[in-house]
Amino acid sequence: MNTGRPTLSDSGTTALILCAHPESQTTIDHVFGQHNIKSHIALTSWAARKMMMEREFDLMIVDFDEPEAAEMVDAWCQRGPNSSKVVIVMGTSSETLKLARQKHCHFVMQKPLNGLVIVRTLKIAFSVLMKKRRADIRQTANVKTLAILRDGNATKDFPLTLVDISMGGACVKSNALLPLQKQLDLAFRLEEGGELIQLTGKVVWCEPNGFAGVRFTAVPPKAAKALNRWMDSSDLAGVVPVVTSQEQSQGQVRAVYRI
Repeated sequence: MNTGRPTLSDSGTTALILCAHPESQTTIDHVFGQHNIKSHIALTSWAARKMMMEREFDLMIVDFDEPEAAEMVDAWCQRGPNSSKVVIVMGTSSETLKLARQKHCHFVMQKPLNGLVIVRTLKIAFSVLMKKRRADIRQTANVKTLAILRDGNATKDFPLTLVDISMGGACVKSNALLPLQKQLDLAFRLEEGGELIQLTGKVVWCEPNGFAGVRFTAVPPKAAKALNRWMDSSDLAGVVPVVTSQEQSQGQVRAVYRI
């Protein structure tokens, strides 16, 4: 019976996996293939960090038996809004799993991996992700904004348009292309005479027409309170779902990287 609820197979979930253990890779591949989950497998922590900087992921699975796995989790948790997305850790020894539990991880799995355990864990993780996605609803804004682009010690201020915004990020429109992964400070008022809101983020995508995506890395409590209040009072007709600038591919795709 179809309940109409989204499932793992149609969730569009993307996963970053740090694992060089062949048996674990095979088990993960089998489960992810059954549920059409797009996975990017990194064989080294260096490759995983590079992928993490280049694209967005909903889920990260880390083999704590790999070198620098703990540092990898720390790096994920420093990614602003993505730190609230799901982290699954796997390991062999009880000492390793104990260390993993001290990190910011949602689930811990013991090796050798069991397919049924992975499926159960993913279903719970999917529920967490759906809650996160519902929270990342963007509200149309279309307000003029002062932007400050920081590149090392150099700064450049210029006006742009804040197209829409959520607690995690925003879409902006600029007359010039914004450089990727650079810090962008925004200052704006969501309504005339309203409170000045100041946020810090990074440019995570940019299109030739001047539209760009900003992922917030710092949302001060005062700004979060003002933003929440404005979103709660705004017309729901202006609410749009968050989408990335890249189209989601259909089916399960496995990419393996070693750097």
